[in-house]
Amino acid sequence: MSNVLRTSFIPARSVDWEKLGEGDSALARVEASLARKAGFREGYEKGRADGARATAAKVDSALRALDGARAKFEAAASGVVRAAGREMLLLALELARRVGVLRAEASPEVALGILEEAVEKLPGRDFTARLNPRDAAAAQEALGRLSDGGIRRIELVADEQVAPGGCVVTGVTGWVDGRLDSQLERLAEALLAAEGHSV
Repeated sequence: MSNVLRTSFIPARSVDWEKLGEGDSALARVEASLARKAGFREGYEKGRADGARATAAKVDSALRALDGARAKFEAAASGVVRAAGREMLLLALELARRVGVLRAEASPEVALGILEEAVEKLPGRDFTARLNPRDAAAAQEALGRLSDGGIRRIELVADEQVAPGGCVVTGVTGWVDGRLDSQLERLAEALLAAEGHSV
């Protein structure tokens, strides 16, 4: 045997250069697809961030508007409550006046109680008491008790201007207005002032 190198022949394939170029094209397509996806992702994230900022701005604006509306509502409600409180107080005082008038018309004792209280409050010994004529007649009967056994001198004056149940007592050092309307007016002023209202 000879030393012959045996080689086998492998036929060379033919190279399809067009197909070889298509590999570059496929790579370019993959790169383009990846770039498109990266661009889409970047655009999506940017859009999402922009949308979140825009939504946050709208929510912030809406919250500010809501706070403003709440403040206006609270101010209006407070005014309504304050006005209603004032109206309720005036209504209660009117009711008290009517009850007082009915009570005073029913009994001269109301005027006598006010007269006695006024005489006790005022210093001095000489007084003039103006009363409704009906109450003055009843007071004439109680004059001995009211003048405290003669220590006080009380002149009773019948006055149509004084409503039943009321009296105006004048002494040397001052006077007491015991008319029901005057007392309720002073009470209304004090209550309204305490609540921050004007009469």
